Amino acid sequence: MVAIKLHELSKSFQGPVINQLSLTIPDQQITALIGPSGSGKSTLLNMIAGLTTPDSGQISFDNQPIFDAATHWNQPPAQRHLAMVFQDFALWPHMTVQENVAFALEKHLTKPELTAQVNWALEQVSLIDFRHRYPRELSGGQQQRVALARALATQPDLILFDEALSALDPELRTRLQLEIRALIHDQHLTAIFVTHDRPEALQPEYVAVSQAGTQQPTYQGLVQRSTFMGDHFDTYVQVGAYDWHVKTQLPYTTAPITLSIDPHQILTF
Repeated sequence: MVAIKLHELSKSFQGPVINQLSLTIPDQQITALIGPSGSGKSTLLNMIAGLTTPDSGQISFDNQPIFDAATHWNQPPAQRHLAMVFQDFALWPHMTVQENVAFALEKHLTKPELTAQVNWALEQVSLIDFRHRYPRELSGGQQQRVALARALATQPDLILFDEALSALDPELRTRLQLEIRALIHDQHLTAIFVTHDRPEALQPEYVAVSQAGTQQPTYQGLVQRSTFMGDHFDTYVQVGAYDWHVKTQLPYTTAPITLSIDPHQILTF
C-alpha cells in the first residue's frame, strides 16, 4: 500500500502534455484516470512508474521522494515496488503460464520459494490448473488474468493498469473489473486505472443509493439487476448512456433509482 503525491509535475514532448500537476492519490484505493487519447493519461502513469522522466516537479510515495527534478533524484523503476498491467498483456508466447509469471522472480527466490509464489499468484486469479499451458492456448480473459497474476506475484505496493481491459469484450471486461476490484481490496493494494472508457471508470467506490436530504451530487438511473457477491450485492444501474456497478447491501428490482457520489472522491485536472 502506498499513497502517491505529485507536486507541480510537468512533461512536454512536442508540446505540453502534463502542466504543473499537483495531485494526491490515497493508498489502498482504486483511482481511475479517464480522458480521450492524447490527454496525457499514459504519460502520467509512465512517470509514476519511472518509465518516462518528468521535465519538472516531484513524485513521492508515502512522503518519500522517488523523483525530484530540483535535486536530480530519479529512483529506478525496479526499486519503486510497483507492477504494471498493459492492454496487450505482454506475455512471452514461448513460455508457459507459470514461466511467464515466474520470469521477473527467478533471480530473487529459491526454486521452492519461486514455485510457491507463482502458485499463490495463479490461485488468486483461478488459473492454477492452466499453469502448463501457453498463451496461445488461452482466451483473452485468461491471458489478462495471467498478466494480473504476474503483477501480483511480485507483491507490489502499487499496480498500474494502462488500458488493461480495453481489448476485451464488454461482458468479460465487466466481470474482470469486479474480480480485479475484489483482488485489490483483499491484498490492500493501491491501484490506478488509465482508461478512455467511461463505463470502466464508473465502477465507483464512493457511489451509494441516495438518502433523503443528501447534499452530495446525485444521478438518476434505472436498476437492471442485482447480483449477490458473497458479502454484498453488485447492483447494475443504467445512468444515461453509461452502466454503473454499485455496491449495495440489499438487492434491487428493476425500477428508477437515485445515486449519490462523495464529491471529495472526484478529482479533476
